[in-house]
Amino acid sequence: MEHPETVSCLQNEIKRTKNIISEKNKEVQKKSLQKEELTAKNNENQIKIKECVHKLKKLEDNYNQAKAKKQEYSKGISDNNAYLRDAEVISHKEGLDLERRIKVVQEKKNKLSRCVNTKAQSMFEHEEKQVSYLIDYYHVIYIKQCNF
Repeated sequence: MEHPETVSCLQNEIKRTKNIISEKNKEVQKKSLQKEELTAKNNENQIKIKECVHKLKKLEDNYNQAKAKKQEYSKGISDNNAYLRDAEVISHKEGLDLERRIKVVQEKKNKLSRCVNTKAQSMFEHEEKQVSYLIDYYHVIYIKQCNF
C-alpha cells in the first residue's frame, strides 16, 4: 500500500514543481517583455541622441557661418569707415562738382530711357499693325475659301 501513497506524493510533488516552473516561466516572460520594452526605449533614445547630435552639429555650423559673416561685416564696416574718412576729406568745391556731374549723368540716363521707351512703343505699334494686317488677310482668305 505504500505505492499509492508514494505515487500520490510524487504526483503532488510534480504538480508543485510544474506550478513553480509555470511561475518561473511567467516571470521569465515578464522579464523578456521588460527587456524588449527597454531595448525599444533604448533604440528610441539612441535615435533621439543622433537627432540631437545632428541638430547640435547644424547649430555649430550656423554659429560658424554667423561668425564668418560677422567678421565679413566687421571688415565691411571698417572699409565703410575708411570711405567716410575719405569723404570728409573731399572739399566743398569737389562736392559741388560731384553733384553737378551726377545730375548730368542722371539727365542723360533719363533722356536715354525716354528714347528707348519711344523706340519700344514705335516697334510695338508697328508689330500691332502687322498682326492686324495678317488677321484681316486671314479673314479675306477664309471668306474666299468658304465661298468656293
